[in-house]
Amino acid sequence: MNTQKVAADFRISKWGGLVKERIASGQSISAFCEENGISKSTYYYRQRAVREAACMLSLMPTKS
Repeated sequence: MNTQKVAADFRISKWGGLVKERIASGQSISAFCEENGISKSTYYYRQRAVREAACMLSLMPTKS
């Protein structure tokens, strides 16, 4: 088992949930980050990582 991949997948999952939570809340990124003690630069960095992971999943071939 590759522990680095497991850890990376966990972080993507956690941040994916936070990005969804921010969108559902209707708050601005600034307000959400301030309320949750997250720097805006960290939020944008993690949001980009979540988007890249989602793109990679969409490019993976499906098993028939």
